[in-house]
Amino acid sequence: MTKLSIFGPALLLLLAPALTKAQDSLSLQQAVQIALEQNFAVKIAQSDVEIAHLNNTRANAGLVPLVALNAGNNTNAVNFQQKLANGNEINRPLALTNTFNTNISASWTLYDGRRMYMEKNRLQLMDDMGQLQLRATMQDIASQTALAWLEVSRQKSILSNTDEIIKVFRERLQLSTNRLNVGVGNKVDLLQAQSDVNRREKERITAQNNLRDAQRNLNTLMVRTPETPVNATSLPSSLPELPDSTAFLQKIWSSNTDLAMLQYRLLVAQNSVAQAKALTKPRVGLNGGYAFQRSDNTAGFFLFSMQHGPTLGVNFTMPLYTGGNLERQRAVAQVESEKIDLQIKQLRTQLQQQFSSLVGRSATLRQSLVLDNQNLALAREQQNIALERFRAGQSTILELREAQLALEAALFSVQQTQYDIFVTDALLQAIVGE
Repeated sequence: MTKLSIFGPALLLLLAPALTKAQDSLSLQQAVQIALEQNFAVKIAQSDVEIAHLNNTRANAGLVPLVALNAGNNTNAVNFQQKLANGNEINRPLALTNTFNTNISASWTLYDGRRMYMEKNRLQLMDDMGQLQLRATMQDIASQTALAWLEVSRQKSILSNTDEIIKVFRERLQLSTNRLNVGVGNKVDLLQAQSDVNRREKERITAQNNLRDAQRNLNTLMVRTPETPVNATSLPSSLPELPDSTAFLQKIWSSNTDLAMLQYRLLVAQNSVAQAKALTKPRVGLNGGYAFQRSDNTAGFFLFSMQHGPTLGVNFTMPLYTGGNLERQRAVAQVESEKIDLQIKQLRTQLQQQFSSLVGRSATLRQSLVLDNQNLALAREQQNIALERFRAGQSTILELREAQLALEAALFSVQQTQYDIFVTDALLQAIVGE
């Protein structure tokens, strides 16, 4: 699971203050809740957790004796012929022989180099890893849902900005039409104004399609019909504060799920090394039971036989020569352990680099947003002035068009920078894994 592709549920906390006044048919919190309850990936992860938990038993590790009840009853019909030393002969066609046997057997490994206890520890580690993987999956789905919800909001903002620009450009189109009708304009200005409107109308069609795609993606994460209507407010204007670097890094080291998963894998690998070493130790087992057998014959010297009683035994196994196979298993487990340790160090380095880059990017975007908002205010004022100057005949249509294009660029720049800030801050939360 790559942390740069998901966002942690802490994004809810980032956006909650700005969304308290939202009047959505589907809020961000509701979308995440539905996804966590319905998404198939979460349900599959829950099944994996249950399987790992069911496997985590002392019996599965070999720490308890195995007891079995066995029984059988066999009847044979044979042509029996027998000649005794005293001269008597027995000839019995289809003589019946019935044998009944039953026993209770038990086997218990007393010592195997403590490999049974190591296996129980491995099963516990797998149980814990299942819980961690479920947590990571839920974070992934919650984060993807939050991102999808934000994308719906972003596309709605794009559509709203496009409508505003179309309105502005239509005003220039109307002015150009009026000027041409009264004989003070020219057709080139009218054609240019109509072309600009047509282009924005086309962009509006694209924006509508992008909004529908974003809604389908969100509905898919929530396991709903793709065409289910989804309404979301525009991106919130309030921004989360930049995190404290020292405290945030400590959270990363303690809460990042990728790092925690690697640490568990390291423990499992170290367990495999210990189990491989234990294979060279002797194995001592205890066997016992109670057996009963009865045999009835309709012909022959013995017509009836019965025996029963307890059995007890000890077995001992000591590997003396395996062609180096046990040493190979130990060496492979040791190399795997060392490899995972290197992966942990590599991931810590990558996480620290990602954190530094994201903090720097977030700070840069916040500074850019201040300038973008200033530019938007200037562009609105410039557009209004240019419009009034054009109405008064004090400027050309080119000046008005340039002012409108500047307003368009400023509107979309503010919207994109705001969105990038939330994405960046969400990525920071995703690295933590909370």
